[in-house]
Amino acid sequence: MTLESLFIAPGTNNLLNDYTDFSRGVDKDNYFRTQYGVHPLVQKFWTKENQIKWFIVSGVLATLSGIFALVYTSFNPYIIGLFAFGALVLLFYTWPFKYWGIGELSIFLIWGPIMIGAVYVLALGSGGDISNVFKVALAGVPFLV
Repeated sequence: MTLESLFIAPGTNNLLNDYTDFSRGVDKDNYFRTQYGVHPLVQKFWTKENQIKWFIVSGVLATLSGIFALVYTSFNPYIIGLFAFGALVLLFYTWPFKYWGIGELSIFLIWGPIMIGAVYVLALGSGGDISNVFKVALAGVPFLV
């Protein structure tokens, strides 16, 4: 279940980011991302309605993964905090974080040390000693840079 959330949550964020930036007129046919990857809305592979449907589907799957993590760890306060922080960053990355200049920092924190620390806490289960969680998260930073 952890592996799924490592893929689904960032994908959910990308779907929302593409939708928001396309709707605001930021992502156009000359947008740099269309030069190296697929942007389904700009390249007219599907409609804005389809984008929202995929966002909802992936968001539900990511949320279910998070709920599983909460139940699995007996609602560990760290996991509750990380789940809430991750959900907020996912929803507010595109607007307003990105426009305040803190979007990439928040994404780095979420998909970097926070995700690594959370996976470590999940691996320990509900009764593990999490005293090393900050060292583990810090040790994972060089692999993400």
